[in-house]
Amino acid sequence: MALSRSVQLSATCVATLFALAIGGLQAEEGQAAKPFEYQDVRIGWAAAPTPSVRSEARDGGGAFNYDGGESRGSRFTLTYLRGSAIEQTKVGTVFGGQFSFGTYSIGSGGNVVNLSQPMVDLYYGWQYGVVDTPSLRGWLELLPFIGLGGSITDVDGKNRLGYAVEGGLRAGAYLSERSWMFGLTASGLIGTSKVKGDVNELRLNTNGFTFGAEVGYRF
Repeated sequence: MALSRSVQLSATCVATLFALAIGGLQAEEGQAAKPFEYQDVRIGWAAAPTPSVRSEARDGGGAFNYDGGESRGSRFTLTYLRGSAIEQTKVGTVFGGQFSFGTYSIGSGGNVVNLSQPMVDLYYGWQYGVVDTPSLRGWLELLPFIGLGGSITDVDGKNRLGYAVEGGLRAGAYLSERSWMFGLTASGLIGTSKVKGDVNELRLNTNGFTFGAEVGYRF
C-alpha cells in the first residue's frame, strides 16, 4: 500500500535534516570535544499511526473491528533529557522522559471511536555530535523507549478509561545555535491498550511510524 503524501513529506524532511546535521558534524572535525553535562527541555508535535480497534462482547456475542487505515493521529509532547558527553569524543549517553497527549478518530461514518491517550515514556540512548560550542552545530540521537499511560475512549457518547503500554525506537536529527535547538524525529512504535465497557471490551493495537518536530533549549 502506497504511503500517504504527508508521510512521504515527513520522511523527506527527516532525511534532509539528517544530512544537514551530518554536515554540521563534519564541519567540526578539527575541533577537540570537551566533556560536559547538559539538560534538554523540548516541546513537539508528531503525526502518529491510528490504532486498530477490536470490540468483543463479554457474553461471546457480536464483535466488530475499526481500522484506522492510513489516517494519522496527533501527539503533543513535552520532553526532558539529561546527558553527558564522553571526553575527547562527540558521543554522549542521554536519559530522560517524555509526556505526550495523543488524539485519534478511528473508523468512519457512524462507527467511530474517539480516543485520547496520555502517555509517559522513559528514554535511554545515545547522541553523536554533542560538543560544547556556541556556534551552529548538528547532532544525531537514537533513543529506545518504553511507556505507560491511559486510554480514554468515547463510543456513542460514553467515556471509558483503560490502560496503554508502548515501546519502540526513536531517531532524531537536530541543529542548534547556542542553546536553542530544532529537530525532526522518526519513531518505530508498537503499543497495545485495553478498555472495558459495560457489555464489551475494546482492544487497541498500534503498529507503525511517527514523524514529528521539536523545538527546545539546552542548559
